[in-house]
Amino acid sequence: MTKILLADDHPLIMEGISNSLSKRSDFEIVGKVYTGQEILKFLESKKVDIIISDVQMPYLNGIDAYKIIKQEYPDVKFIVLTMHNSIDGIKYAIRTGISGFIIKTGRMLKEDIINAIDEVSNGYEYYCKETIKLIISEIRGVKEYKNEINLTNRESQILKLIGKGFKSNDIANQLKISKYTVETYKRNIVDKVGLKSAKELLKYALQNTN
Repeated sequence: MTKILLADDHPLIMEGISNSLSKRSDFEIVGKVYTGQEILKFLESKKVDIIISDVQMPYLNGIDAYKIIKQEYPDVKFIVLTMHNSIDGIKYAIRTGISGFIIKTGRMLKEDIINAIDEVSNGYEYYCKETIKLIISEIRGVKEYKNEINLTNRESQILKLIGKGFKSNDIANQLKISKYTVETYKRNIVDKVGLKSAKELLKYALQNTN
């Protein structure tokens, strides 16, 4: 039985993954957490074989959490599941010693997750097709593989407002949603576009919106 810990600050995504994995009798979801700090706390008291984790999470991101995990729990395997599709982000994650990298926008997401668990459980590594395309493009000297960016209508709307100079509070008031919801959308955009941080979001918005 493979004991799996899920870590993602998007509850709906985590529930969808959990539902898919629950169909396998040899997989056991031993926990669900929302931050890198919660991953470390969970490992203090529970046995885990594989962690499937987002990168951008509050307080402590997934990669920084793994740097600690591999020192204190070297047998625990770590699979990155993220919207972040920049080659720099992928290379940085691989250098830390992760066992797999899956981009959430991939067409075969559910299959990728299951295949990754099977491969990693058997001592191998796993990278989804989108990740492999990015790596191949880098090796061939292509500056950046342009993965299709699919923003939702709401994400596009928020990106345009950011480009007009609106702050999170202003956007929340205009769209009649909470500031926390705005921040969540902003993190989603950062991940999908492949930015390194939220600080780069304004520059991107100014360059890519009217």
